[in-house]
Amino acid sequence: MLTGLKCPGCGSQRAIHQLLHFDIVEAFKFNALLVISLPIVGALFYAECTRKRNPQLYTRLHNLKFIWGYFILVVCWWIGRNLF
Repeated sequence: MLTGLKCPGCGSQRAIHQLLHFDIVEAFKFNALLVISLPIVGALFYAECTRKRNPQLYTRLHNLKFIWGYFILVVCWWIGRNLF
């Protein structure tokens, strides 16, 4: 590590490995943001796949408020994991 700080994605590979072994608690210890983000990614994928059939869901999830909200969540996670 160049700066000694953890990035928001540090521990993601180990967390994915633990999730593949169905160990959610250990995955959460390695990178909680990744575990929390999986349902969000699933919802975004579903909205993309059903874009033509359900355009309201697509527009709710693909708007600037949602994107900025998630960006702020990632920045808060980044700051919080380096403070504590």
